Formats: sequence, structure tokens, C-alpha cells
Amino acid sequence: MRLVREYPTNEKVKFLVTLKVKYKKMREPRNFCIAVNDKTPKEAARQAEKQVRDNWRNVKSARYLCIENTENHSITY
Repeated sequence: MRLVREYPTNEKVKFLVTLKVKYKKMREPRNFCIAVNDKTPKEAARQAEKQVRDNWRNVKSARYLCIENTENHSITY
């Protein structure tokens, strides 16, 4: 399991969404952490999933594993 964190440069981020991304020609899924600014955790997860599916190549599926709120460090599964 590999975890990669993507942060926007010197911007205050509200949520860190960890995604399990399955690629078309790979057996093992990979985990990525993406920074998202949104109002609620569920909206942030939906936005991150859509961003990965639309903008990355060869993605079969993207599902969120957990959402971390960076303001109070609460984690939503």
C-alpha cells in the first residue's frame, strides 16, 4: 500500500481525502491523498472522486476510504 499526498502550494486546505484508485491494467489498487476545499466531508469526497476519474488516465474506479478534516483533525470513514 502506497500513500501519496498532494497539497496545493501554500494554501489552507479544509479536507484531505484518501482514495483507493483502481487502474485498468494493474492488479493492485493504489491509495492517494488529495486536498479538497469544500463545505462538507461527503461533498469533498465526491469532488475528489470526480476529479480523479475525469482528469487521470486509465482509471477504472476511485472510491474514498477516509476524509480527514484539517481544522479539528477528525476522521470520517
